[in-house]
Amino acid sequence: MNIKKESLEKYYTQQKLSSHSIAQIYQCSSRTILDYLEKFNIPKRTYKDNIMPTPHGSKLSREHRLKISKAMMGERNPMYGKENPRKLGKIVHCIVCNKELYRKKCQFNPNNMYFCCFKCQSLYKKGRKLNEGRFN
Repeated sequence: MNIKKESLEKYYTQQKLSSHSIAQIYQCSSRTILDYLEKFNIPKRTYKDNIMPTPHGSKLSREHRLKISKAMMGERNPMYGKENPRKLGKIVHCIVCNKELYRKKCQFNPNNMYFCCFKCQSLYKKGRKLNEGRFN
């Protein structure tokens, strides 16, 4: 790969592009760009030096949070009138002890057997081996 120090310095320090953006220009990985920065002794920026809406680890101000809330109220909210996808799921029962379990929609399969713990799973397997049938 032919990356020159001058061009990398121009992109990174003067234009303040991220390593990811520079990697897209050179069609390589951002890790490669970071390696070249180290090789050419170009100082890396800190999180606070980066052009980001909030520096790494900081929180949004109260004003900013309120503006976001107002902007997303009512029909402008993409989830307006829809059920919360995090709450979609099914209540199933452990096949051994009949304890209630919650399974996400993506984890639910009506043909599956559900166990609340490894103990119930091992009891079920032992019972199957001994042909004792189903547990109550």
